[in-house]
Amino acid sequence: MDKCEFTFRHTSASTVEKIVKDLDSKKATGCDSIPAKLLKPVASTISSYIPAIFNHCVDTCMFPMDATLAEVVPLYTRRQTT
Repeated sequence: MDKCEFTFRHTSASTVEKIVKDLDSKKATGCDSIPAKLLKPVASTISSYIPAIFNHCVDTCMFPMDATLAEVVPLYTRRQTT
């Protein structure tokens, strides 16, 4: 593959740490089944590893297939009639 099919910018440990600390502990877990209650106390420790992995993916234009999983649930809205 000659051309990168996605474009992202590098991230930093401080950005990741802030995002992890701001996670809502009351929300359900995602596909990884890791609750925010478990991540928040170790945010400063893991925040140095996650950017290294993510930035490597950006540099090589490769993204792990398992990391592309998501649960998408449609939200139906009611149309208002006037």
